[in-house]
Amino acid sequence: MKLSLSSQTLAIALALSASEVSGKRPRPNKKKNKPTSKAVKPPFVRSVPSGSSKAGKECDIKEQQPLISRVYTASNQPNNTVLVYDRNLQTGTLSFVGNVDTNGDGFQLTGPNINPAPPVQDPLAASNSVTVAGKCLLVVNAGSDNFSSFRITKDGTGLEFVDTYLSALGVVSDDGTIPVSIAQREGLVYVLNVGGDGSIQGYNLKQYNCRLAPIGDAIVLNQTVPASTIPPVLTSTPAQIDFTPDGNALVITIKQNDGGDPDLVNQTGSLNVYDVNQTDGSAGNLVQTPLTRDGQGTIPFSFTFDSVGNLLLLEVFGNNDQLINGGQLNVISNIDTNLPVIESEAAADSGESCWIEYNPVLSCVYVANNNGDSISSFTLSDDQNVTLVSNETALLNKPIDLAQSADYKYLYGLSTGHTSDFQPRIYVYEMECGCTLKEVQVVTDGLLNETARNVTDGVVNGYAGLDMFTGLL
Repeated sequence: MKLSLSSQTLAIALALSASEVSGKRPRPNKKKNKPTSKAVKPPFVRSVPSGSSKAGKECDIKEQQPLISRVYTASNQPNNTVLVYDRNLQTGTLSFVGNVDTNGDGFQLTGPNINPAPPVQDPLAASNSVTVAGKCLLVVNAGSDNFSSFRITKDGTGLEFVDTYLSALGVVSDDGTIPVSIAQREGLVYVLNVGGDGSIQGYNLKQYNCRLAPIGDAIVLNQTVPASTIPPVLTSTPAQIDFTPDGNALVITIKQNDGGDPDLVNQTGSLNVYDVNQTDGSAGNLVQTPLTRDGQGTIPFSFTFDSVGNLLLLEVFGNNDQLINGGQLNVISNIDTNLPVIESEAAADSGESCWIEYNPVLSCVYVANNNGDSISSFTLSDDQNVTLVSNETALLNKPIDLAQSADYKYLYGLSTGHTSDFQPRIYVYEMECGCTLKEVQVVTDGLLNETARNVTDGVVNGYAGLDMFTGLL
């Protein structure tokens, strides 16, 4: 059976079909044969500036902005400043940009009785004293009991000072609060103070302007008794604060719970772990774990986390009762319980192992040994066994901090030079397979030697802190 359509019916059908393809139904022409004097521009025709290579294209495509990378450290002098270095993403090399005032004061702790000289080679005995938080930079001013906030910018020195903030609210201490370490995660900031009994103070950070608002008053640490000297002895103070990878807890290392001078046999440090309230950011529910080894003393210092959330903890000494060659690296699980488990451990075979970086791409751990004048390297296996590769993967005088690039290609080490030529340096290394390090650059630009700092300020506190920003601005 055949169906026949008139020419009029066929025209209507074709019009309806075309309207369905375009998504629009045909509109009746209510103004038939009405002339117009206006010229109609053809659709999609864009005017292009003369001489433009984009003539003929429908639209301009905005060029992708290049990543910016910078490295920061702090002078820690009485008039504290931040030193800014541009970082070449391809080569890892640094170029000095300038100094920016923190509007606060640097500081140094007291040396122990075994070496009471001012600790220029480790003035704050802490980690994370300079911390990048998104597009903000936070820096402790241990001598003025506050910390500074900066916006990271494109122009000039690349830093815009925002304000200073008290490191502890509601706490009175004869020797001040003395902030030494800052933790940050997704707009939540906590500052660790070592004055008196020690304390932590929480803040909320606004990324768009790098201003902060406090979270209640400070929480006093459970150190049993306060440090016995003013300023406190560097071998007894808290060393670092940081968030667990999931952000549910804060971890703090305390070198010696009862303060005072070190007791290489009986000294007991601890891990303090606080729950973090995911609604208001407050900290509470302390779990404190004393750290001893076969009845002998230990000094827990800095830490980081491996790929599965285990704590990688450094002890200044742990595998013997001597500061010389006593550094140790531990892999610890279940730190938020009363029964943390040491999965494995390895001696660093060097003195005063204090700062740590973990490279998950290479499965390598790098450790700065302050008294050993070196960087040790370890391998970390999938089953959490840690093994020393070398106690002298790199040599540098009195290293006091480490930082690595976000692509895990380059490692940066801050050296005081205190027992060589008094000239601080930043060492740049390429991290290689086998957990070795290849020296790329040694930087002295911007870093004043001890003679120059003494002439200017009448004191040499020692540089402190090292961190890095890489991203779009």
